[in-house]
Amino acid sequence: MEREVAEDEYQKALLLEALREGPLSVREMAARTGLPVYTVSLKLNDLERRGLADLKGFEGSTPKFIRLAA
Repeated sequence: MEREVAEDEYQKALLLEALREGPLSVREMAARTGLPVYTVSLKLNDLERRGLADLKGFEGSTPKFIRLAA
């Protein structure tokens, strides 16, 4: 259980670090972190609910997300 919680937090930290570079799509975050697209999507949803990331806009039809945390 503790390992799962630690892994979850680590994955979220990886995504927040990737978002320091600027707006990114889910696929771009997956490429930068090595996490599967599905995992990125799940973790990003949680970060959005916690107010740490948000949708910035679209590049064509691709949603781009930003980091809201300091």
